[in-house]
Amino acid sequence: NTKHEWVLVIDADEIVPNTLREYLYEHIKKPNCSDGLFIPRKNYFMGRFMHCHYPDYILRFFRKSITKWAPIIHIQPEVAGKVDYIPSKRKDLAFVHLANDTIAERISKTNIYTDNELERKRDKKYGCHALIYRPFHRFFKAYILKGGIRDGIPGFIKACLEGYYQFIMLAKYFEEKLSRSSILE
Repeated sequence: NTKHEWVLVIDADEIVPNTLREYLYEHIKKPNCSDGLFIPRKNYFMGRFMHCHYPDYILRFFRKSITKWAPIIHIQPEVAGKVDYIPSKRKDLAFVHLANDTIAERISKTNIYTDNELERKRDKKYGCHALIYRPFHRFFKAYILKGGIRDGIPGFIKACLEGYYQFIMLAKYFEEKLSRSSILE
């Protein structure tokens, strides 16, 4: 419902730094600028910046006329044109995501978000090994590969919650598959 060609989408718990605002204005002045930009986000947990969630790219700046966006939580817009990424080394150009959720809030959101994700993954095929592999991989990626280890105890807890998220999503997936097959028997 916007009136302008360029759209910047922000959530209520996000801050747009002045450097990002200026960068976006300069971007649209370029003659052959890309039609969409993935913007990095700085995420916080237990009062700390989380290395394991940076750059957390999200497509939030785009031309309205060539973009489709379904009204589904956590779905990305589809830009029918060139899309680029703001360099992650420019941390001054990242959204500041203030969703400094408590562990209880994180677990509650996990239940909601995995229900939504299950809608999109319903037709995928997972074997039972995924119950071990995917949660472990998500933990390992967050804690080791993405640097959550540098965040101390909050980093370890956050990485565990990442693995937990994957486990819950897969548990719901198998629960649904098994309940459907037992109904058919």
